[in-house]
Amino acid sequence: MEERAANNIGRMLAWEFALRGANLILVDLDADGCANLADSIRDIGQAVKIYQCDLTKRDEINRVMADVLRDVGNVDILVNNAGIVSARRLQDCPDVIIQRVMDLNIMASIWMTKAVLPGMQQRNYGHIVNIASLTGFIGIGGLVDLSTSKFASVGFSEALHCELSQMKKDIKVSVVCPSLLDRGMFEGAKSRFPSPLQPKYAISEIMKGILQDQEVIFIPWYMQFTPILKAVLPVGAFNAIVSFSTGMDIMKNIKGSKNSSLL
Repeated sequence: MEERAANNIGRMLAWEFALRGANLILVDLDADGCANLADSIRDIGQAVKIYQCDLTKRDEINRVMADVLRDVGNVDILVNNAGIVSARRLQDCPDVIIQRVMDLNIMASIWMTKAVLPGMQQRNYGHIVNIASLTGFIGIGGLVDLSTSKFASVGFSEALHCELSQMKKDIKVSVVCPSLLDRGMFEGAKSRFPSPLQPKYAISEIMKGILQDQEVIFIPWYMQFTPILKAVLPVGAFNAIVSFSTGMDIMKNIKGSKNSSLL
């Protein structure tokens, strides 16, 4: 199951930015889904450009982003939202899917960021938003590939923020770390605590965090204490809490585990 600009959280974020007066650039493999979204957004008077792109391919990203910069000009806010989950144990997950998860969940964010960063640095203005996950702070059994990619996303965001600060560039970097959502690629997932997030609440918190230039946006807010608990508790105790909270087989009901299109 994938998260993209034309679907689920990506679609809702696009609407939130449009309602705040932003002109949008949608980069997605799903051209038809983007076209439907774009038509709706144009009805409220905002400009939308669509670029079809397979975000698992670096050369295609570079080509498309060159077109974007030529056609539109500078990008003020980049939201790296594309993501995929296999919801299979490591040994049961085909190598081709693991590679796709890494290409889409982290490498696409790096290539997209590299494409827009020169313009942001030149203007000393911009905002990079990486949609990660609470699994970027907590390793979850059954989600090894996802956790690996989201840990990378958190580290990428932190290091990029540090690098830009050292360069004295006023470019914001935010990483979004929600718990499980009850829609999109985690639809069907079960969790004792916290309960799966309602999309409207998640989008509201994401937008609030972006507008406040928060470096790490935890959703729900109290999950910001997770890294502290992880640091102070014995490993066994922390793992026991995680196992109890998520259940022993979190990927069992995730619809992404049954989506053959991942291949």
